[in-house]
Amino acid sequence: MSSMWFIAAAVFLVAELMLSGFVFLPISIGSLFAGLTSLLSDNLNIQIAVFLLFTIVGIYISVKVFGP
Repeated sequence: MSSMWFIAAAVFLVAELMLSGFVFLPISIGSLFAGLTSLLSDNLNIQIAVFLLFTIVGIYISVKVFGP
């Protein structure tokens, strides 16, 4: 299951590099941290919670830094 999160992080990072804004970067970071969490825990609910937490925090920070 952990490889799925790392593949998703890589796909979103490549998509981010193709676009001119910080659109997919928070999703990529959330996927990366969910992948790291999956190495420690097999519980999918915890992995999804970590993904959502880091994605939402990343979106919040990118809006504060780069503006709407």
